[in-house]
Amino acid sequence: MADKETLGVVCQYCKKTYSNTYNLSVHQKTAKFCIDIQQKQKTPLSSVEEQYSCEYCNTVFSFKHVLQNHIIRCKAKREHEYEDMKRKNGELLLHNEVLVKQIGELLQENKIGKHEIELKDKLLEYMLEEKDKHIQQLLDEIQELKGQIKSKDEYIQNTPHNMTIYQNTTNNTNYNVSFQASFEKLLPFTDENVKKKVLSIQPMQLIEFNNYNLMLNFCSNFGRSLTDMVLLTDKARGLVVVKNKDGEKQKYQVKGFIKDCLLSTENECKQLFNRTTAQLNHLELYGNIMPEDQARCQNDLTLLYYYLMNKTMDNTVQNIGSVLTSNCMYVSKKMPPAITQKIEILE
Repeated sequence: MADKETLGVVCQYCKKTYSNTYNLSVHQKTAKFCIDIQQKQKTPLSSVEEQYSCEYCNTVFSFKHVLQNHIIRCKAKREHEYEDMKRKNGELLLHNEVLVKQIGELLQENKIGKHEIELKDKLLEYMLEEKDKHIQQLLDEIQELKGQIKSKDEYIQNTPHNMTIYQNTTNNTNYNVSFQASFEKLLPFTDENVKKKVLSIQPMQLIEFNNYNLMLNFCSNFGRSLTDMVLLTDKARGLVVVKNKDGEKQKYQVKGFIKDCLLSTENECKQLFNRTTAQLNHLELYGNIMPEDQARCQNDLTLLYYYLMNKTMDNTVQNIGSVLTSNCMYVSKKMPPAITQKIEILE
């Protein structure tokens, strides 16, 4: 069973390996480079769920809400609006030049009166006013979109995040192993091991998932990195067992375990945040991230710095705990008879 989990499942299009079929399915529906490969291979639409295409850049998405979020930040849309405004302004300027030229010719030929000149001037003034109104309307729409993005950012920041995206699809409540056998497989809970886990987290893991929600990505990666150090024994009370440096059992509540991990890795977390800031600056320099996404990530980093320095990470601890208990091994003290019989047979 352990060998199959190690092998994982391979994407038939881009050959990347994932731990289970659920993560593979999400990858095939959302990863842009994999979707491009599917389109090049002319994969029938019947083999993939309904797709949604951006009318400006033709990017294909598997979910309608992902398309709607993309349209707000679509570079092609902005370029289209800019080119349309530029074209209209050019047409107005060209028309104005033609009118001015015609007026000049008529004046030279003495075929136009003073009254008619005033009418022409009013016409030009009216056209210029219409152009200014159109430009102002576009500017107002841009401001409205910025307000919507800001409101969405505030909503994401203030709303408890759903951590089910990293939950295992397999039922992790029953294992055909004894408690002692599971305990022996645990990585010892030491400061050195926890620090190694934090240092193994890469900046792009905090940036590129969940619509650039760096706060959510930090909680998810931190929680999942600790899953091989704990055994969940009581879901209702959030009790776990760890192996201390002497190889003995030690009981923890999930919140206490997470707080100890954060306190012991404060410097490592700061290093991770600094590396992430440098990565964001690199992405911004080469135009690989939208300014509003870069600002959102930087805002989350600032909040994490503040929470870590002031020891006010209750919400973060709760979110990390949700990820940890959803992904770690769960061994109940009272196993069902059928499972006990299977264990005896295996032994």
